[in-house]
Amino acid sequence: MKNFCIFAEYYTKYMNVHNIATGVMRALACLVFMVCSLIFCGSNRVCAQAERPSHENTTYCYDFESDGFYFRVLNDQCVAVTAERITKDEKGLRTYYNVLLQQQLTVPGTVAHADTIYKVVAVDQGAFAGLALTDVELPPSVLTIGSEAFAGCHSLVKVSLPDKLQAIGDSAFANCSSLAAIRFPKGVEHIGRYAFAGCAKLQKLSIEKGNTHFAVKGGAIYDASLRVLLSSPAAKGTVAVPGDVEKIGEGAFAGCAALQSVALPQSVKEIGEGAFRNSGLRNISLPRGLTTVAPYTFANTRLSGLVLPMGIVEIEQSAFEGSTIGSISLPNSLLRIGEHAFRKTFLKSVGFPDALSDIGMGAFENCPLYAISFGNGLVSIGPRAFQDAPVVQLELPAKLMYIGEDAFAGCSRLLDIHMLATTPPMIEQNNFATNAYFGIKEGYEITLHVPQNAATAYKAAPGWKNFQTLLQSER
Repeated sequence: MKNFCIFAEYYTKYMNVHNIATGVMRALACLVFMVCSLIFCGSNRVCAQAERPSHENTTYCYDFESDGFYFRVLNDQCVAVTAERITKDEKGLRTYYNVLLQQQLTVPGTVAHADTIYKVVAVDQGAFAGLALTDVELPPSVLTIGSEAFAGCHSLVKVSLPDKLQAIGDSAFANCSSLAAIRFPKGVEHIGRYAFAGCAKLQKLSIEKGNTHFAVKGGAIYDASLRVLLSSPAAKGTVAVPGDVEKIGEGAFAGCAALQSVALPQSVKEIGEGAFRNSGLRNISLPRGLTTVAPYTFANTRLSGLVLPMGIVEIEQSAFEGSTIGSISLPNSLLRIGEHAFRKTFLKSVGFPDALSDIGMGAFENCPLYAISFGNGLVSIGPRAFQDAPVVQLELPAKLMYIGEDAFAGCSRLLDIHMLATTPPMIEQNNFATNAYFGIKEGYEITLHVPQNAATAYKAAPGWKNFQTLLQSER
């Protein structure tokens, strides 16, 4: 039961658990963890629930050091091998050691400290991230490998997973670009998101007989039913997903730089967050059963264009951010576009369906948009939504109620704005110009066209009244 206690702790604290899909189940998992902690771990747990001391972006991880390794005490019998300190910044997670580790790393199964012999049951979050390791051997006692534990170990070629291992955390081996083979023991129940993203050489995948949670087929990891494709780290060229797959898992093809084209069957109803993120994907046809484009799905890919099928109602956060996409066909079913959805892409024109009501913050920021056609149902345009677009004229629809701060800031080529709303929408500062509201550069002027009988309202409305030229439209 002590093993279960340790596993529950790591399962809830460090993992984004694949099987826990709802808030209710997450709460239940936390309850299980607390109960087992109180009943089975006892009152002598030294620091498993304590906050790690930190300074700015640096977390100091360990309780004691022994023979070049750092350890964090979990209870009176168990420890996790960890780092001396970890820094998280814009460059990602970095691990620091005050001692020089060998390239061939063998983690001990037990360690003595202060008259106590502890069992090493876990590799902590970020424990060896970014180190120049080539070969890692973990002891049989290890039950969990934490998130980003070996992330960015570019020289890592071989790692031996212990027979009792139960969980591998998010991004645990992400960007281990030299890793060539992994064998999963039969006890593994959880493989986290992006666990092997960016492992382009990881072509030899196998699972010990008796594992009831996962299957390996054609160099990819699936759930046991073969209906969820969880990871295909070495995918390249053209990939045809099997016809019985219903879901592409989170980060399934993330970091596959040599990937060019993916053929998805109509059976696929869901594509998880970041499924193709940072890959070389150029071409894909989406199945009709999708309802959302998840966050970061196509971020930083090499797509040139895409037709979104009817039935999609939402494009979520950063779905295409940083990609090379130059054209997009949006379905009439689309209701919402999330923040940064197309930020820093190559889109030159976009037409929105009438059903669309909300465009999120920074959705098309820094895009070379020369033409924008808004649908009749648009209600809200978020902050920085079209910042720096080289658009020349705009026609804003009759139902529009809100324009966020900087939504059109930096649109230096804009000459005409045609308003269809008789009631002036609420508008935040720094739109269409360089200073508050519509402070126009000297010698530069935007003409505002408003509906008949609406001029008085616009001339009195905050922001709109700052226009130097306001004309009543004959429409």
